[in-house]
Amino acid sequence: MVLIESVPNISEGRRADVIAALVESVQRVPGVRLLDHSSDASHNRSVFTLVGDARGLEIAMRANPATYGLAAFRGSIYAGSAAGPVNLPAAWLVTIAFAATAFALAVAVARR
Repeated sequence: MVLIESVPNISEGRRADVIAALVESVQRVPGVRLLDHSSDASHNRSVFTLVGDARGLEIAMRANPATYGLAAFRGSIYAGSAAGPVNLPAAWLVTIAFAATAFALAVAVARR
């Protein structure tokens, strides 16, 4: 088995619950091992060091948008401000993209 190292950087370093969900989701992927992770609240970034086989890393990287993608679209959903009106087309786009990604991940895991 060939091991591959991957070091994804994620635009979330402040919300401990999101970071914990990312850690947990990576740790559940067969064939992938989380070697290290760190977060920096002042830069709102987290870095994860993963190692595993190609298939496991592919699944882990697909889970990445499912867990933090909503945070990346936060500005467009709330029209520039968390207290502002909801941008419905963007909200629907994010919901559909999240559901499609979650479904694809579930199918990939079920086929294993």
